Amino acid sequence: MNCEIESTIGLPRSAQERARPKDWNAALASRLCLAGLAVLFASVVADTVSFWLHDDNHTHGLFVCAASLGLVWVNRRSLLALAKSPTAWGLVPLALGLALRVSTALLRLETQSFRIWSIVLVLMGAMLTFHGRDLWRACRFPVLFMLTAGGVPERLVQHLSGDLQRMSSTGAAAAMSALGMPILRNGNLIEIPGCRLEVADVCSGIKKLMAMFAFAVFYGYICRLSPARRLLLIAAAIPVAVIANTIRIAGLIGVCYAGGERAMAAAHDAAEIVVLAIAYFVFVGFGRALGCKDIDPSRS
Repeated sequence: MNCEIESTIGLPRSAQERARPKDWNAALASRLCLAGLAVLFASVVADTVSFWLHDDNHTHGLFVCAASLGLVWVNRRSLLALAKSPTAWGLVPLALGLALRVSTALLRLETQSFRIWSIVLVLMGAMLTFHGRDLWRACRFPVLFMLTAGGVPERLVQHLSGDLQRMSSTGAAAAMSALGMPILRNGNLIEIPGCRLEVADVCSGIKKLMAMFAFAVFYGYICRLSPARRLLLIAAAIPVAVIANTIRIAGLIGVCYAGGERAMAAAHDAAEIVVLAIAYFVFVGFGRALGCKDIDPSRS
C-alpha cells in the first residue's frame, strides 16, 4: 500500500492528473452547467410561483407543482438507481429552452406560457444531456404535467373564458327562468326585480375548467385506465366545469332574488368553494365509473 502511495506522489503533476478518474472533469463540468441553469432560471421560477399566487385563473398551478414534485420524491430511490447514459440529443430541447428564455427576456414578452415552456424544455434537455433517456422516461410525466399550470397561451385562455362566460350566463338564466323567476338577460348582465348580477371574467368558469383539466390529467395518470378511457376522463373536465359554473351562477341568482345584492355578495365566495367541491366529487365518481379505482403502484 505504501509503495503505491509513494509511486503516485512521486509522479509528475501531469501524470497525477492522468491518474484521476476519466469522468472527473466531465462530472465537474456537468455540475457547473446545472448550477448555471439554476441561477439563470431562479427568477423564472420565482415569477411563475408569484403568478400562481396572484392570478385567480392559475392558482391550480400550486397543486400541479406539488403533485409533480411529490411524484419525483416518492420515486426518488428508483430514480437515483438509474444508470447514466447521456445523449447529445438533449442539447436540442436545452438549446430551445434557453433560446426561448433569452429571447422573451430581451423582447419583454415574458408571459406565463413562455416561462412554463422554457422551464419544461430546459428540464427535458438537462435530464437527457447530463443523465440520459432512462431518467427522462421516469420523469417525463411530472415534467410535462407542469404545462397544465400555465402552458396555454393567454389569448387562447381569454377566448375560452369568453365562451364559458356566455354559456354559463345563458344556462343559468334559462334554468332560473324555467323555475318561474322573472329574468332579463342582456349578454353577461342578468337582471331580476331589485337585483342586478354581472357574470364578470373572473366568474366565467375558466378557473374551474383549467383546474379540472389538470386534475383529470393527474387522476388518469395514477390510475389503471386504458389510454382511451384517460382521454374520455380528460374530455369530461369540460362539461363538468361548465355545469358547475352554471349551477353556481344560478344559485347566486336565487340568493340575490331572495335576499338582495348584499346576500349575494356574502354568498359569492362560499358558492365558489361549495360548487368546486361538488364538481370534484362528481368528477371522481365519473372516474370510478370508468374504472379508476386503484392507484398504479408504479406511478405513485
